[in-house]
Amino acid sequence: MHTRSLLIRAVRKNQSSSSVADSEVDSYTIRWFNLASDRGGGRKECARAKEASTECSQCFLFSFRPRLAMTQMLLHTASPKSSSDLETELSEHRKNIVSIARPRHRSKRSAGGSCADNLISVPLIILNEPQHKPTIKCSLLNVHALGNKSLLVHDMVLDTGADMCFLTEPWLRPTDTIPLVEASPEGFSFMQKPHSSGCGGGLAAIFNSWLKIEPKTIDNFTTYEAMLIQIMCDPSIYFLIVYRPPGPYTSYKFGELLTDLVINLEHIIILGDFNIHVDIETDSLSKSFLSLLDSAEGHQHVIGPTHLHNHTLDSVITHGVDVHHVSVH
Repeated sequence: MHTRSLLIRAVRKNQSSSSVADSEVDSYTIRWFNLASDRGGGRKECARAKEASTECSQCFLFSFRPRLAMTQMLLHTASPKSSSDLETELSEHRKNIVSIARPRHRSKRSAGGSCADNLISVPLIILNEPQHKPTIKCSLLNVHALGNKSLLVHDMVLDTGADMCFLTEPWLRPTDTIPLVEASPEGFSFMQKPHSSGCGGGLAAIFNSWLKIEPKTIDNFTTYEAMLIQIMCDPSIYFLIVYRPPGPYTSYKFGELLTDLVINLEHIIILGDFNIHVDIETDSLSKSFLSLLDSAEGHQHVIGPTHLHNHTLDSVITHGVDVHHVSVH
């Protein structure tokens, strides 16, 4: 009982757990002791996975739903290895380690207690253990007013297992943070760029807190909205989220921003609602837009309708990033 009291006092000294109940402390303490005897039951695997979570893959899998439905993107490494394959490879490395018996003969011992004549040099073998790179799931949703759909978005993020959820047209003012709080599951953070005037348009991102993400400053544009964020990994990957209201191409100056990005950044993913019918080859706006992407070595990967009226208005564009699969639901 004395030990239990000490544990409870120690836990409550931490500000984040100062109000925890005695029963919760008892529950976690019992669970900890039950797992303490585990010597090979997965803790090393968990530690290895946590260490690998600071890296980031450049391979992406995107899947889209029509407007008012979730767009999913799955980021994964190419040719991932199963745990059994990794264990087999590691066992092959271990076979190269040779145990050398110590010679048995009398000799004077050093002051430290070791016998210098019995010590021999053994070459160091470094095992290059393969590491799993983390899988990052992302979602894109043209939400059309987040205020009355925040709980729906919350559940969709959990159901899809998304680590990042990008929102276009959340229709929020700078002070409207409650819908984003409600839409963010536990352990998630968010950032937003509201529309410059009124409550329409706008952009937002909800992301798992284990991701190291920083917002980057870019100019404001009158003909479209854009928000740039950086995933802090090696190498860094930049996401540009775009919402362009319907309008003629003559007033759409996206080329200036695109040119600046591809000159200064190596790995870029541009996604959002462009309101351009890229599925219609004869459309003048579509031809100009795709020509612009081609000149900047940008690749548009979405094939199939992303709108209820069977047009491809939402796009995923990459520069310096390999995309393995794109599917539209």
